[in-house]
Amino acid sequence: MRIWNRLSTFIIVVALLFAVMAATIGPILQGMTLGLDLQGGFEILYKIEPLQGEPVTPDLLNQTQAVLQNRINFLGVSEPVILTEPPDRLRIQLPGVTSAEEARSMLSTQARLTFQNAQGDVLLTGADLKEGSAQVGFSDRTNAPVVTLTFKDPQKFAEITKEYLGQPLGIYLDDNLIQAPIIQAVITNGKAEISGQKDVKEAKQLAALLNAGALPVNLKELSFTSVSATLGQLALKQGIEAGILALIFIVVFMLVVYRLPGFVAVITLAVYAYLVFFFLWGLQATLTLPGIAALILGLGMAVDANIITDERIKDEIRSGKSIASALRTGGRKSFLTIIDSHVTTFIAGFVLFVFGTSAIRGFAVILMLSTVLNLLTNVGLARILLSMLVGSGRFNRTSFFGVKAQDARDGSFEPFYYRFDFVKRRRVFFLVSVALLVLGVGSYLIHGLNLGVDFTSGTRVEALVGHSFTDQEVRETLAKAHIEPSVIERTGSGETTSVVLRYKGTLTQEDEKAIAEALKTHFQKEMNLTVSTISPEVGKELVKKAVYSLLIASLGIVIYMSLRFEYRMAITAIISILNVVITVIGLIAFLNVEVDITFITALLTIVGYSINDTVIIFDRIRENLKTTRLKRIQDVEALVNKSIRQVFVRSVNTVATVLFAALALLVFGGQGLFLFALTLTIGLFLGAYSSIFTAAQLWVEWKEGEIRSGRLKTEQPTA
Repeated sequence: MRIWNRLSTFIIVVALLFAVMAATIGPILQGMTLGLDLQGGFEILYKIEPLQGEPVTPDLLNQTQAVLQNRINFLGVSEPVILTEPPDRLRIQLPGVTSAEEARSMLSTQARLTFQNAQGDVLLTGADLKEGSAQVGFSDRTNAPVVTLTFKDPQKFAEITKEYLGQPLGIYLDDNLIQAPIIQAVITNGKAEISGQKDVKEAKQLAALLNAGALPVNLKELSFTSVSATLGQLALKQGIEAGILALIFIVVFMLVVYRLPGFVAVITLAVYAYLVFFFLWGLQATLTLPGIAALILGLGMAVDANIITDERIKDEIRSGKSIASALRTGGRKSFLTIIDSHVTTFIAGFVLFVFGTSAIRGFAVILMLSTVLNLLTNVGLARILLSMLVGSGRFNRTSFFGVKAQDARDGSFEPFYYRFDFVKRRRVFFLVSVALLVLGVGSYLIHGLNLGVDFTSGTRVEALVGHSFTDQEVRETLAKAHIEPSVIERTGSGETTSVVLRYKGTLTQEDEKAIAEALKTHFQKEMNLTVSTISPEVGKELVKKAVYSLLIASLGIVIYMSLRFEYRMAITAIISILNVVITVIGLIAFLNVEVDITFITALLTIVGYSINDTVIIFDRIRENLKTTRLKRIQDVEALVNKSIRQVFVRSVNTVATVLFAALALLVFGGQGLFLFALTLTIGLFLGAYSSIFTAAQLWVEWKEGEIRSGRLKTEQPTA
């Protein structure tokens, strides 16, 4: 009876979980807020410059924000985002905007309305208008659209029209003369009208500007990014396809390799993915293209937690323990290892959140959220569900856990890699690492990184062409329009082929229109441009933040590892990981791939995964130290060899799953994720090599040096 109670409880719990997820996942996904890179729209970063040179105060920031909010309301944008970034910046995100030029022009216009006499004296300003009084009407004489105005003080307006009767009254907007009608009668009702608009749309825009009020400051554009809806939807489709492919591989891999624990892992992975989307929806977080990458990599991290536990359970079964005992012992021994690896990843995510741009912060939020939810589902829930199945008594055969019965009986399991000496050949491994490092540094010194506008400033323009073309034909086409770029590149293939143009300076809105028109004429199709403009000021900041991110993440990891392990392990881990980072940078320089801000995200992700792998090995060394006395050099080598062999399968399996996810992003994720996926693929391979063949071996060199010099006291077993 107890058997069926446990089994039925498992079935009921799993059925309830999937019923809830199936019933609610639809509304959750529909309610998700997509970033500009997935649905189109634009983002603009302004620097506030006071009119009279006074300091920027929080009140001035808020006033400017309010005026811009009123203008955005006229545009009818759903879910606009206006963020103040003290001390003197405002960031505006308008998803789904189809006419970026119109919105950009309306936001940056000062809208200072003045009424001036023939001598240029200001008689009235926009501040004299009654709030919200600007309305669109039609002229009684011409039936053309006009903007009607109502003044707060009709008497004041009447006195002005009386004084200047028969003279022109100039109406200026931002010092540009709109019209200068002759005052033909004294106006006592406090009303006026502005004519000259070419159509109703232009009249409505002017009325909206006047009702919103004049900006109390000048706005300096620091960066501008516009993503066409076509490219945004394509990026979303490609990101989802890559995610589905990675998920299918992970599910099959876990079921084939880990059997029953793999089946439980698939269940908890589904719950984990659901909870990530649930919390993103509940927190009203924005899902961006880097966010999709974080989701896919989060799956890899979740698989890692399951693999660590499942490999531990296998070890305990092979040592002769019962299934129930192996489950308890394996879970206990793997818990701190998982905590250590997740904390280091969380540190990398936190640094990204503090120093990253808005899109990168989205990646960081999902990475940190994944870390926490992973512990709840793939550690906590997985063990509860697996305990139910084992407790039912129906799954006590070792084959359910991927262990042969003979290996469990005689404890003689010794795979082929147990005969490999990871320490003896360390000088060869060091030589390979140094050779790769020299290749990377040499490539960097010779070629340098192909820095995009994120780091160099300038403008990047991308347009979806949909078929092959030559750089020369594009250059000639744009040269005729007098807007020849400094660099022309081609990305994608087939229907996803795009042309990328890079300009050293900032393009005006007229330039962007000219580019779109020239490409439209040449390729005979409508061109929706994706534009990214970065000022030198922002470019320098991004470089500085990138360096800070890497340094602070490394420092945080060193401090944590020193507290949890020992300073030697922390330092040797960082040395090996910095070697990986420098080599990756050099290889990307060699490949001449354009580098943008997602490159920093990829580097920090590599740091997180590499330290994760290294922590697993050092954690096993620390555990084995409890039963090992280090008196001779051979003792140190034997200890490290034993530890690496024990976690070798876990390292290979984890890297295989995450590497496949990265390859799925690389092949199917589209151009928006290409740099990230390429960097991650190279970094994961090098990181796995470094954690297995370099980090622990450096620790061996350090320890052996202390033994030779007599500085190392004999280390006694602690348990």
